[in-house]
Formats: sequence, C-alpha cells, structure tokens
Amino acid sequence: MERTEILSLFKNTPADGTEITVCGWAKNIRDSKNIGFIALSDGGCFKTLQVVLEAGKLANYDEVIHTGLYSSLRVKGKLVLTPQAKQPFELNADSVEILGDCPADEYPLQKKKMSMEYLRTMPTLRPRTNTFNAAFRVRSVAAYAIHKFFQERDFIYVHTPLITGSDCEGAGEMFQVTTLDLNNVPKTEDGKVLKSSTIFFRDEDGEPSAIFAINYDTTLFVTMQEVLKGFTALTDAPDPNPETIPHNVTDLLDELIEQSVRIVGKPVALMSKEDKVKAIGFLNDSGAFLVTKSGQKVCNYFGISKYTLYSYMDEAKRAAGQE
Repeated sequence: MERTEILSLFKNTPADGTEITVCGWAKNIRDSKNIGFIALSDGGCFKTLQVVLEAGKLANYDEVIHTGLYSSLRVKGKLVLTPQAKQPFELNADSVEILGDCPADEYPLQKKKMSMEYLRTMPTLRPRTNTFNAAFRVRSVAAYAIHKFFQERDFIYVHTPLITGSDCEGAGEMFQVTTLDLNNVPKTEDGKVLKSSTIFFRDEDGEPSAIFAINYDTTLFVTMQEVLKGFTALTDAPDPNPETIPHNVTDLLDELIEQSVRIVGKPVALMSKEDKVKAIGFLNDSGAFLVTKSGQKVCNYFGISKYTLYSYMDEAKRAAGQE
C-alpha cells in the first residue's frame, strides 16, 4: 500500500474507514493496559497523527508500546473520524512495523523540559523539538513572504559578502577570513606580533611591476586592547595577587581564570585555539565549572561561545587521556 503523508490527511481528509499507510517518528507513547496511543509525526507539518493500538489486535503490542521515543514506525490501519474529540481523526492500527528503534538510554531527546543551552549542543536534532520546529516553520513562511513580495516587484536577490565578528554557536571555529596561519602568527625574535600590508604597483599593461610591503608591530595594540577590556568590564577585575585567599566563589572563579592564563603564558588576545583548550582544561580539572553561571563568565573572558566551550572541554579531556 502506498504511503500517505500526514499533511495530506489534514488538507484533504479521506472518508471514514479508509485504509492507509503512514510512516513517521513516535513523539509520544502512552500505554493504558490493553490500549496504547502514539503521537506520530513525519515532519511534514507541526501537527501529529494519533495512532490507537489494541493489544488484542497487534501481536507485537508490547514491543511497540515499549519502544523509545522518536523510533521510526510504519503503521497500517483504518482512519476513524472523531469530530467530537480534540483531534479531527485518528488511525486505528492493524499492524505496526518498527523501522528503527531508538533506545531511551542512548537518544538525547526525551519527553521532558530541556534548556536552550542543552539543545544548542545538538543542532542536528533540535528541529525535532516543538519550540524549534515552530520557530523554523514561522521563519520559513516569513522568508518566503518577503522574497515573494520583492520578486513580484522585479527586485533581484543578491547574496552580499557579509562578514561579522560574532561567534554564534561555534561558527568562528568553522572558517577564518584570513590567509594567516592563526596557530603560527608571525613574530619577531623577541616575541612581538607582526602584521603585514602589501601594495602591488602595475605597469601600463596592467602587469605587476613592483611590490611595497610594510611590517609593523601590533603587540602594543593587543596589550592596550586587554587594558581597555579591564576598564570596561562589567565585573570587578580579579585580584592580581596569587597569595590572596578568595572570600567567595566569584573571587575563586576569577583567581582560577587568572591562573589558567598564567599557565598558558600569554594574554587571551594572543592565545591560539590550542592555548585556549589548555586553559579550559585547567579550569575543568580545577572544578571551576561547578560554580553557578561560571560557563558564561569563562566564555565572555575567552571570547568564545558555549558550544565552543563544550568542544574545548572535550578536546582537553581527550588530550589528557580521560576519554
């Protein structure tokens, strides 16, 4: 029997008793002794299809009712119109085939409240949650409406080369807008950071005839940037004296951050990815992330996102042989 999409059932509902086959993921499973219910979604629409299971009709009832959430299923049965209920119709299952089981102890999405920070660590799975599912659908409709408005008025859509300094959810780790090797920044013998500017001179035929290059020391600019950060920071600067005994967890966290910088041996502005991984590893081993809201403070200090922070923590663990 040909598969029927769930969206088509809501757009053009078949007659009562029509036999159909649907496929999708189980977003909710409830068991009531001899009768079970599954909220099935195939991703075609926000609404789910309620599937009714009867223990006396299905030989694999126990297996189906105890399968994990988001397991993929193929269901064959009769469509039953229910105008008196919340849903306009439901599917009375004659057979249920488990196409792919999803063990509850292995799959990260479960039927419970999950924070946005936790969902951001799973960009490939979060569209399956109701919040992101709804948000992406609204954005899709809004984007289509905007494009349709301008296309009907003969506008041309052009992709502009937008470059931003924002590091959203680890995007800064995906690419860099420079040919400079950031892990091997050009320096002088005494450790000063160099930046180069080059100008090409061309002859009458447009061919390069000369090159004028300037190398200048940016170490003072980097240092000044760190000093200005200290003046403009919203929190009090940590005590530079390592002998000072912290009086609260905030002071302790500041001291641990300063220790991580001293261990690396260079200011944050000059740190490479490997340097930051080393610093984050020290903070993790020192128990810094046991302090409430410490993750956000560390992210702000090192100029990284929470997604990047978790990634650095994993790299530090692997480097230390803990995983």
